[in-house]
Amino acid sequence: MRQKILLALSLLVVLAQAQGAKSGVERTAPNFYLKDLQGKSHFLNDYCGTKKVAYKKNEKNVVLLSFFATWCQPCAAEYKILEELAEAYYGKPVKFFMINVKEQKEIVKRYAEKHGIKFPILLDIYGVTSKRYQVTRLPRLFIITPEQTIAYDHTGFDAQDALKEKLAAKVDSLLNTYWGSQ
Repeated sequence: MRQKILLALSLLVVLAQAQGAKSGVERTAPNFYLKDLQGKSHFLNDYCGTKKVAYKKNEKNVVLLSFFATWCQPCAAEYKILEELAEAYYGKPVKFFMINVKEQKEIVKRYAEKHGIKFPILLDIYGVTSKRYQVTRLPRLFIITPEQTIAYDHTGFDAQDALKEKLAAKVDSLLNTYWGSQ
């Protein structure tokens, strides 16, 4: 009987952990190694979290990651909001990245040129990073703290959702928490 109770409790703990991971909030953001359209390498922990390489710049930033695809119309609408926010936070410790999911570099490059995308687009050609972030629908947006914890996780895009205001409020809150009033 005692073994059954322990087994049931273990199962409940596993289910609770899975639910927490599924929500995406308050978990460590998986590190990644991706290249941008110019071939420059990017590691998440170059911008936030614990640095593992002594010679790298020890930056601490709030990081916004937007997973997208060129065929995704809501992704294009989300990008316009992110571009406005990137301009509003210019010069502050906030980094914006778009992560393209499973498309070839040339397709993404033409898309970026056509839409005038100004901040880095990282290429997740094989979908490894999107899988680690549990991206099943696009667009999918994450805000990551300077300590590399996921502070915000949003799937989809709805123009009526006031996304810009929600993102700005979360970024402002994190800037205030880590650096005082920005």
